[in-house]
Amino acid sequence: SQYDEFEQMEFHIQGFGQDYVNATAQISHYANVDVVEGVLHASEIVKLHAKHGIFLIPTRYDTQGVSLGEAMSSGLVPVTNSTAAIPEFVDRNCAMLAEPDNVEQLVQGILKLVREPDTFLKMSRAAKERVDAQCGEHATLTRELLLLDQMRAGRFFDK
Repeated sequence: SQYDEFEQMEFHIQGFGQDYVNATAQISHYANVDVVEGVLHASEIVKLHAKHGIFLIPTRYDTQGVSLGEAMSSGLVPVTNSTAAIPEFVDRNCAMLAEPDNVEQLVQGILKLVREPDTFLKMSRAAKERVDAQCGEHATLTRELLLLDQMRAGRFFDK
């Protein structure tokens, strides 16, 4: 909130848990911050992705990998921490990466995307391309069906 760009931004914070209310108490009073406790349904996720461009997903243990991939598939640019398995699915071409527990690096990542629209667009395209190449139909379902076909034909253990 200390930066001039803050008032032009909109934030949607969604979650739940025993610490959720306490964790969001310091930000819930801002007019541009929508704090909602609870789980999202798929149709709600689609609407939120269409409304926003950045997916702020701070993490210590890579607990939101599916959400990260879904956001990237929608073209959102992740702003997250370089921890656990996160670097296996994003890099600096498609995401803003902060060191673990480094809030200021997360803030600077958001500001860079807001201040540099060309960078945002480039990274948005890269995020979609990365997740499609790594986790899309061709990378998963097509390969699994081919593997099953090879197993069925007895060629699975052929050298």
